[in-house]
Amino acid sequence: MLLDDKQREIALVKNIINTCLLLSKQLKLYGSKNKQIDLASARLSEFFASYFLSHDNLKFTVARHGFIYAEDFIERTNKSFVAFAYMLFQHGVGAITFQANISPHDIQTFLLLAGRAPSESWEEGGFAESLLMRGVEQVTVREMSENDLEYIHALAVPDRDELLREKSPMWDRFALAVSRGLTSKGQGGETDIDDANPYTLAELTNHALSGMSQASQQQFSKGVSNFLLSAQHEKISLYRQRALAKLTDFINRIAPEIRQRLFSNIFNLNMKPAFSEEFFSGLSNEVIVELLENSAQESGYVPPLILKLLGKIAQNKKLNMAHVEQLDEKLADKKKDVAKLFKKDDFEKYVPDEYRQALLNIIQHDSIPQESGANLLALKRSLEDSQQEKHTTEIIVKILNESPDEEYLRGLGENLGNIVFVYLEEGSYSDIVELWRLLKAQNFPAEDFQCFEEIMTSARFAEKPWQGSTSTERVSLKESMPS
Repeated sequence: MLLDDKQREIALVKNIINTCLLLSKQLKLYGSKNKQIDLASARLSEFFASYFLSHDNLKFTVARHGFIYAEDFIERTNKSFVAFAYMLFQHGVGAITFQANISPHDIQTFLLLAGRAPSESWEEGGFAESLLMRGVEQVTVREMSENDLEYIHALAVPDRDELLREKSPMWDRFALAVSRGLTSKGQGGETDIDDANPYTLAELTNHALSGMSQASQQQFSKGVSNFLLSAQHEKISLYRQRALAKLTDFINRIAPEIRQRLFSNIFNLNMKPAFSEEFFSGLSNEVIVELLENSAQESGYVPPLILKLLGKIAQNKKLNMAHVEQLDEKLADKKKDVAKLFKKDDFEKYVPDEYRQALLNIIQHDSIPQESGANLLALKRSLEDSQQEKHTTEIIVKILNESPDEEYLRGLGENLGNIVFVYLEEGSYSDIVELWRLLKAQNFPAEDFQCFEEIMTSARFAEKPWQGSTSTERVSLKESMPS
């Protein structure tokens, strides 16, 4: 129930920002006295009234890439929100507070000031001073100061334990999705989101995945990999660092066999070098050693860049590695393999000069020389089906003449019918007689020989024209044919 109330509250804040954005655009188009302006202002007042039923004021932070409410960004993917926040950011606004008794005039004045050139605000002493000069007291802003910059600088190298303790909405959403996905299959008990820390989630994962199929385990690995990619796109470093700290703590605690399948997916992700170092540096010493030792095995694959990064981390942490020499040799071999891919081709070695010259002539003149036309036609005719069959016939007859073994004879039996009709088409009756005698002399397999006899005595064979043959050939063929 509390979660539903929070979602309704955030949805109301979204409506307020969205209506402010709409009203800002209308003020630039129509000015303050317009029916559209009145309708938008009335709608905005209704949203404020609903929000102030349970709050004294509305406050959110302005960042370079959007608005932050309740320690989380509001619709990070909404480009209009990002553009609106950046417009305020250029005026030096760090945070905005709307009081409960805010009037439409106050809102319109605030939006008109935000829509003008930032230099005009600076000339009046800043955005806060510009509001006071116009009598707007129900909208207050906190301008960015050196304290904000010092705070950001202090967070450049945060403490890992502190990051693990701090709340991370990005991680919470991921942990809730994972716990619900695992428990929905009846593999574990209900897990409350407030208790979904990396340790609890790792215990649930180890217990649930041990009884699942490989397809389910692969689906889990892809889900974790997708979350890692989403963390790479997080532009606020503090939010990214919190999510990575919890993710790496989770990975450190899951079972080795689950972790091995997970990293087979992670190694295929398109991660930037700086982000890769940020992620892998959060893994425990044991996991770093585990990855390096697995890579030394024949079945283990680690991309060369990741392998080099892991070696660098191991060296910085002064880890005791038993396979350092093997890893160095493996990395050197990979470099050699990559170098072979980019080796210059020795074109002249494989393509004769006359071939290269002929190809270059065709490319340069976009035509085929006339002397080559006749040769191409002859080549084309040689590739026709009838020519291919004739060539196959010549090969088979040659094999039969060279006393083939029994294995060859079994394979040639299926081609006898085609041979007979090729000879008939050409009127080569003497070749048919020779083939008939050759088959008898080679003790051809009985079943194939019987098939040949059936062709010779068939009506189809008898219907073939006998023109072009001599009387001697016809007599010789009929005498050799089975009765």
